[in-house]
Amino acid sequence: MGKNDYMQTIIGLLVVIHLIGLAVLMGASLALLPAARKGRGFVPELMFHGIAIIFVSGIFLIVAALFQSEVENVAALIIKIVVVMVMVVMILTKRKNNDLTAAFFSAILGLTALNVALSIMV
Repeated sequence: MGKNDYMQTIIGLLVVIHLIGLAVLMGASLALLPAARKGRGFVPELMFHGIAIIFVSGIFLIVAALFQSEVENVAALIIKIVVVMVMVVMILTKRKNNDLTAAFFSAILGLTALNVALSIMV
C-alpha cells in the first residue's frame, strides 16, 4: 500500500465523518421543528456537536486536498467554508435561547442542504 493509498483511505474516512456530522445536524433540526413551531425551540448539544464535527472534519478535508494538490474548484470551497461559518455563528449565538422559531431551524436545514449540494455537485 503506497502513500497515495493511505491518503485516499484517510480522505474516505473524513468524508464519512463529515457526512455523519451533516446527518446529526439535519436530524436534530428536523426533530426540533415541532417545538419550534410553538415557539419553544432550542439548540441542543446534539446540534452543537454536529456542527463541530462538520467544521473539524471539513478543515481536515481541505488540508488533505491541499496536501494532494486536488483542489479543483476554489470558489465552491470558499462558499462551503462561508456556509459552515454562518451555521457555526447561528448555532453559537442562539445556544442559550429557549424560544427559537421554525425559521431558525429551517435556515439551518437549508444551509446544511446547500452544503451537501455543493459537496456533491461541484
